[in-house]
Amino acid sequence: MPRQMVQYWGSFVRDGVPRAAGQPAMPGRPGLVLSLKTASRGGNTLSATVGRDHQCDLWDGGAAG
Repeated sequence: MPRQMVQYWGSFVRDGVPRAAGQPAMPGRPGLVLSLKTASRGGNTLSATVGRDHQCDLWDGGAAG
């Protein structure tokens, strides 16, 4: 996975679009994200539930300060 992450970041810096050879492209629609995982955790996938899976709503409504 480190090589894939370097490819995603390198492509993003070079072209403005994160890509990695043989891996899913960054999704272009709202609500869908690219979830980068090791092969033992299922590999890179597109996900519509990553926010819920990681309880991101915890941070969405909190008051600042």
